[in-house]
Amino acid sequence: MKQHGIFSSWTQLGFFTSFLFLLVAIPYTIYIKATTQQKVVIVNLPQPTRIVHAALPITPPPASTTTDCIAVPPRYTYPAATPAAYLFQDITRQVCFPPALPPFPFTWQAYTDFQSGFTLDTPKNWIKSTTLVDGIQEQIFAADTGSTSATVSLRLQEGQDPYATDTSYLQMPIHRDNHTGVVYTKNASFIAAIFPLTAGNFILAASRMDTSLYAFEHMLDSLKFL
Repeated sequence: MKQHGIFSSWTQLGFFTSFLFLLVAIPYTIYIKATTQQKVVIVNLPQPTRIVHAALPITPPPASTTTDCIAVPPRYTYPAATPAAYLFQDITRQVCFPPALPPFPFTWQAYTDFQSGFTLDTPKNWIKSTTLVDGIQEQIFAADTGSTSATVSLRLQEGQDPYATDTSYLQMPIHRDNHTGVVYTKNASFIAAIFPLTAGNFILAASRMDTSLYAFEHMLDSLKFL
């Protein structure tokens, strides 16, 4: 009887211990399972992605003698287009199409630099002058259009691209005659195209006046590398 009593006590203690274990183990197992499931859910959540504006369907405007600009979202990027279009950032970001028709009477003549390896049309009826900018010879073509003077400049600069590290410029790739270059624009007043050549960087720059932009675009279209 005494042994039976001890056995009963041990049995009761065992049941009590098992009960305590289950009280602790079951919630802990549920917690582990829930935590594991939660981690799986977190791992499988889609990661945030960088928002980039896709190219909107922009229809080139009808041919005219003026620069036509279309407002676009702040982070909009514009792909290569025909006719050419360029991004400008002033108060708003705009896609601007240079005049397709001459806003000024033009006559053209070929200018060839065999040493540097390029040829292009230049406005024959504009005033041509040469100046030094930071020790670099620059050719300037200017036309008196009445109220203001339209200018386009051309130079060959050795060393690094002078605009590449300046974040205030917008950058767009440009392709001409199997060469890849960069177009830079700043505010609503400046545009430049740069092509790296063996002799240095070919740089064509202009203001964003209608006459200047038309000349700039015509000169780029006629550009050939020798």
